[in-house]
Amino acid sequence: GGVKAAVAARSGLSTKQAEAHFDGYFQRQVAAAKAEAEKRHNEQEEETRVEVERAAQRKAESRKEEVRQREHNRAVRVEEEEHQMELKMQDAREHARALKIMAEEEQHTKVKKMSAAQARTDFESYFDKQVKVTGGAAKGAVHAAAGAVHAAAGRAAGGR
Repeated sequence: GGVKAAVAARSGLSTKQAEAHFDGYFQRQVAAAKAEAEKRHNEQEEETRVEVERAAQRKAESRKEEVRQREHNRAVRVEEEEHQMELKMQDAREHARALKIMAEEEQHTKVKKMSAAQARTDFESYFDKQVKVTGGAAKGAVHAAAGAVHAAAGRAAGGR
């Protein structure tokens, strides 16, 4: 080796010593490079393992979050459905109440109209009987009473 001979001449070492020195140096370099490569490989493996672990953890947390979100959404949906049902029931109750009031008012009006008509009919039949029973004598008094009853029946039918 030309380089080894030149180094040996300059440093005052024999060619054999220079060769041994170079061989030792190269072996140390190779060993150091191997050690460095192995260290880097191990670090890389560790980083990969840690990264895989982290990814698995993230995935698990993500799944947990999805489940939590689904549960939350379901709870919200159930709550909303219950709320809608409550509103429907409230509407139904109010509708039933309104129908009941309308029916009562209609019934009341019918009763009023009927009672006015009924009063007229009842009184007319009473009047007819009176005329038959008493003859003409009571006709005037009965006519006056009939007028009063008609007026009262009219007020009952009209006003509320």
